[in-house]
Amino acid sequence: MAKAPENTPLVDKESLEVLSVVDPDFVPEIPEKEEDLDNFALKYTTTDAAILACSRLKHSDKMLAKDVAGFAATFMLHIGCQVIQFLLLYLMLQGQVEGMEDPYEPAQFSAQKNALTEAITGKHIMGAFPNNSTLQQAVAVYTNTNCKANTSPIGVHFIFLVLWFGISWEAVSTTCHRYIVLLKIPAVDLDAVMDTNSGVVLNSAPDKGNHDITHLSFPWKLFVGIFILLPHTFCVLALVWTGTKMQAFAPTVLIQAKASLKLGIITTISSTMMIYFGCGHMHKYMGVDEENKDTPVAVNYRIAKSSGTPTGLAKIVGGQAWKTWGETMVKVVLGLIFCVVIIYLWFDERHTFNTMCAEYYENVVGCSDPRGTGLSVAAKAICPQRPVQDWFPGYYSAKAAA
Repeated sequence: MAKAPENTPLVDKESLEVLSVVDPDFVPEIPEKEEDLDNFALKYTTTDAAILACSRLKHSDKMLAKDVAGFAATFMLHIGCQVIQFLLLYLMLQGQVEGMEDPYEPAQFSAQKNALTEAITGKHIMGAFPNNSTLQQAVAVYTNTNCKANTSPIGVHFIFLVLWFGISWEAVSTTCHRYIVLLKIPAVDLDAVMDTNSGVVLNSAPDKGNHDITHLSFPWKLFVGIFILLPHTFCVLALVWTGTKMQAFAPTVLIQAKASLKLGIITTISSTMMIYFGCGHMHKYMGVDEENKDTPVAVNYRIAKSSGTPTGLAKIVGGQAWKTWGETMVKVVLGLIFCVVIIYLWFDERHTFNTMCAEYYENVVGCSDPRGTGLSVAAKAICPQRPVQDWFPGYYSAKAAA
């Protein structure tokens, strides 16, 4: 039997019509056409909702005025969310983070370092004779105050920074993925079930992918990139920078815990604003209305499939090792490297300062116990209540003062 040419069906359309006439109950089995698009679910955030709105507004000629206003309101909600995030980050950076970093700025850090070095070398209390000029006494008070304020052990800083790395990774990787989606999404509609082929109704639930984002023309891609993704990228970078500095310089465990809560609120504003301020019909359009609010978003980005066999990073990410255990291991290792770089290289002044404070308290003042047992009243007043240099200390590591 001769082999049929490639891409030629074994049973042509005319033969199927003949069979259907002979046997009315005959149902031909035609293999489904392989999809040319990959699905990536939208997140329930103002960012993805705004991109979805833009993909529909380009079909405003097929929409009622109220539906056009609904999608436009979603886009404006995202703009408002970005403004609030930038404002909160600016206030947090200028009002709190900069204050934590001030002792480690070049001018302040240099003065404190010189005061500690002189005290440790000369074995005398900072601000005491012979280094007791008015300026030296002021520097001594400032240095001692900052030394005593840093009570959070370095191990706690590592814990909070590792957690913050995970949050930052998610935010940055999601943002980068949106650029890839924007680049690869088709410029023309390749999906016949998309609702824009017949009209867009905001008060409709998704059904078999008819609400998916399947195409964006170049002008709309440019609009989304400039007015949605670019400001969002700056916001994410500002968030990562502010959070990293806050966790690196926070002096106490309590401040670190509060900082995590504040950063968490700012990070999730995009999703919470969509939940509490998004219109009800938009909730339904994305498949997360009251009846389905506990289910994932039912709308997807549908981008062109990559041709050929995956290579390099794409092959690693698509492999079973990455999907089962590799991603976790890579994130943990990168998180620890991130902590080492931040604490010992990038913002190393704080670690240097704490090490010098510990040496000063132990070798000069003689602090050996949180209660200052066996010390004079003056020494007790100088000694901090908690140590500053150990990983997870319960008391000072130094030997008891004689």
